[in-house]
Amino acid sequence: MKIIPKIIAMIVLILQLSGCAGDKIIQVKEADRVKDIESFFQIISKKRENTPRIIAEAGVDTFQKGERVRGVFMLMTERPYSFRLDTISPFEQPISTLIIKDKDINFYEFEKNRCYFGETTRENLNRFLPMELTLPQLIDLFSGIAPMIVYENYQFEYDEKEALYKITLINGEQKEIISYIAATFQIKKLALYNKNKKILNISFDEFNSKYAKKIFFEDFKNDIKIKLKIKSLESPESIESENFILQKGSCKEEAL
Repeated sequence: MKIIPKIIAMIVLILQLSGCAGDKIIQVKEADRVKDIESFFQIISKKRENTPRIIAEAGVDTFQKGERVRGVFMLMTERPYSFRLDTISPFEQPISTLIIKDKDINFYEFEKNRCYFGETTRENLNRFLPMELTLPQLIDLFSGIAPMIVYENYQFEYDEKEALYKITLINGEQKEIISYIAATFQIKKLALYNKNKKILNISFDEFNSKYAKKIFFEDFKNDIKIKLKIKSLESPESIESENFILQKGSCKEEAL
């Protein structure tokens, strides 16, 4: 079943939606640097606690196998298990709505007036996402926390030239390299390799006081390139629960 041409892959790109002190490289004094990966993960865990919910709007420009698709998406997330993504055309016409709540996943395609529903399994999530993620990992992405492969070995270092914490995770033929801005603990780059071949690359540029305004995503395996321009992002005190309920109306229903 083809739902939409992995435009939902854009969701991975919003990863870094929180603050950074501009694009200027800010060195961290050696005495103030995080010394080991365990201490670094403690800081990231605190960051998770500080981002219980997010609302964002972004323009998206998608390139796939010679075709170009542009639009806007509206995003809502709330921990631990609530997620909504509305995709809108450049002409302000709704295209689709994806809602994930606890164990249920619902997707509405406006043009066909069709609703898809099922359980929030990895298999169903992968119908919409370019990476194998659990729902908590997906929500982490929108809080500026990178998903990580299961790893056997790792390297953790401070990049003097770019003032980044660089984490390399290795599991057999898989490797993931994640770079966080050392002064702010915001993701700057993420790359995923399989058999020494890069299969995914994400980069973040033009930071303001709250988030990266431009994010570039490359999925080499599926020949997808996505450019995001973040228009707004906030972390509200609350989100109305009905936002995570799909109003099905008279749509044609189909199980995932």
